[in-house]
Parts: sequence; C-alpha cells; structure tokens
Amino acid sequence: MDSLDYFPSFDTFGMVLRSVIREKIASHIHVHTYMCLPSNFNSVDYITFFMQKIEEFHLYTEKRASERQHLEELKKAEELEKQRVLQEQKRIQEEQERIEIIRLRQELVHKANPIPEYKPVEIKPSAKPLTVPLSPQFETEKRLKAKH
Repeated sequence: MDSLDYFPSFDTFGMVLRSVIREKIASHIHVHTYMCLPSNFNSVDYITFFMQKIEEFHLYTEKRASERQHLEELKKAEELEKQRVLQEQKRIQEEQERIEIIRLRQELVHKANPIPEYKPVEIKPSAKPLTVPLSPQFETEKRLKAKH
C-alpha cells in the first residue's frame, strides 16, 4: 500500500481544492438569470410611462414625523405625570416622618408621677429593753507582746 492513499501531499490537496472551487463558481454562474430589457426601452413612451409613476410617488415622512411628535408628546406627558406622582409620594413621606418625629419627641418628655399615698405607719412601743452600749475590749497589748 502506498502512503499517498492515506496522506495526500499538499500539492494534490491544493489541486483538488482548486477544482472544487472552480466547479462551485461555474454552477453559480448558471444559476443566476437576468431579465432582459424590453425592446422599446429607449423609446419615449416607455420612459414617460415610468416618469408618470415617479410623479405619483410620495413619501410618508410628514405623516411619520407628526406621529413621532405625537408619541414624543405622549411620552413627555407620561414622564411629567410620573414625576408628579413621585413628588407627591415624597411629600407624603416627609409629612409622615415629620409627624413621627413630633410623636417621638412628645413621648420622650419626662412627666413626673405624683407620690403615691400609702396607709400611714403606726409606731408601736416595743416590750424589749433598749440595748446598752459597751465599748469593746481590744487586747492589743497581748498581741503586741506575742509578736516580739
């Protein structure tokens, strides 16, 4: 077996590729067909026929411009309405915050409560004798002698 069957050289590959490209180009040439111009193409009647159609031709640029302007006006009105709603919401939010601050300040003010009234305390005399105070007898001299 020849190695060229499995691995064609670059030159043979290039030749095959060129032949395939030529075939594709040739097939494209035959596919495209063009209309032939009519025999009276250069006559005055044929030219005036197309000129009449061109005179009737008109563009819708004015109509489209007016529609576009109308849409822009609607868009602008919608944007203004959005801004108005946002401003109204912002105003309402600020008003609620102001009311909340006033309420919190009123709650923070300290209000003194009156002293509650209890039952009066009755002082009863005791049957125990009073304590007699005695001074303590510290034995400091003994402690001092014990250290030395």
